Amino acid sequence: MEIGMKLYNLVPRIIGEMNKWEERLDEIKYMGFNCIYINPIFKKGYSKNLYAPQNFFEIDDEFVSLESELSSMEQFKKFVDVAHKKGIKVLLEVILTHTAIDADILLEHPDWYKYEDGQVKKIFKEEENISMEWQDLIELDTENREVWEYSKKILNHYIDLGVDGFFIANACKIDNDLIRFLINTIKKENKKGNKKIIFIGDNLGAEISDIEDLARTGIDYIFTSLKWWDLSSIWFIEQHYKLKNLTKLISFPENYGTEKICEKYKLNENASKIWYALAALMNSSVMIPIGYEYGSRIKLNELEEWENKKIEINFDIKEYIKRINKIKDEYEIFNRESNLYIVDSFNKNIFIAKKSLDDKEESLIIMNMNFNEQEEIKINKINKLFTYKTIKDISPDNRLEFIPEDYHYLLNPGEIRIIISKK
Repeated sequence: MEIGMKLYNLVPRIIGEMNKWEERLDEIKYMGFNCIYINPIFKKGYSKNLYAPQNFFEIDDEFVSLESELSSMEQFKKFVDVAHKKGIKVLLEVILTHTAIDADILLEHPDWYKYEDGQVKKIFKEEENISMEWQDLIELDTENREVWEYSKKILNHYIDLGVDGFFIANACKIDNDLIRFLINTIKKENKKGNKKIIFIGDNLGAEISDIEDLARTGIDYIFTSLKWWDLSSIWFIEQHYKLKNLTKLISFPENYGTEKICEKYKLNENASKIWYALAALMNSSVMIPIGYEYGSRIKLNELEEWENKKIEINFDIKEYIKRINKIKDEYEIFNRESNLYIVDSFNKNIFIAKKSLDDKEESLIIMNMNFNEQEEIKINKINKLFTYKTIKDISPDNRLEFIPEDYHYLLNPGEIRIIISKK
């Protein structure tokens, strides 16, 4: 059975120099994560924006330990090697759509950029129907074949340092032919060494038609919009069925730039637990950013250079995350994209989802979305929701040895019950 990706976003700006990154690996491994992704660490331009790379082949001084005798690239390779020894793969976020306005390659290859009215074209960001120009970002011409080869050179440079794959920022805004070229050529070149390079496409905020096109490029993973689902609207189910046979899907309760679950629910530990469980069990893969396990409210995408902030600890759900990840690892239905159905609980605070996989496994996920009070669930003749006779309680807490035909249960605040049936 292929185990799905359990992805931990290790945000370098909140940790600091690369020699400190290793200190996080044991906790990441303990919780059961098998992969980390690191936000851009390239040498940045004058604006100090990590998403405004000046040079892709240099690591920014912000992350380099001056006390180390190793070069910056050697320090990075050492970190990757240590992660590998602990069974953790390392992915790096790469930017292929733009550079900093003071990028080295602008002087060397001005023809690699897009132009508008004779000027290098700035990147625009659409937000709430307002178009904003980023003064420090200029747009690469991703239809230019020389840019394709340059992009491949960037990726191969970090593959040589041991990186296992890439998180492609703004993937839906890149020419799909470029993404297809990178995936096909890089995977083919690394096949001889039995190294499978992983590609994740950043599709958040894109139209579903664009996401489907991206999924057809051969990209290994894209993200779902579970974070924004109200657990009842049909659009999430529709998107699931459109995408589940095209590529693997990653769900998350929050990411690097979204609203924090702990902030939304006023540091309610039950909310953080159950949203992680939902994300982990809904699709083949799951992701959280650093600090989620501690209820940290620090806005990771707003950290300034050398700000030296530390992860805020409001609670600790590492043990719970570990239990959910262990359940996920043990059953194929939680590691592949499966059929998904919503079951009416007749209680607005209780969410029930049924999953089925290739006539092999079925699961029922029952969740109390009331994070402060108990709620009672009643399912008469629960066996009729399953194809197979044998059903088993695999919940992370208070497992039942026997599941009665008429299932009546008082759910604690934010409690999840997981019932599995196998052929």
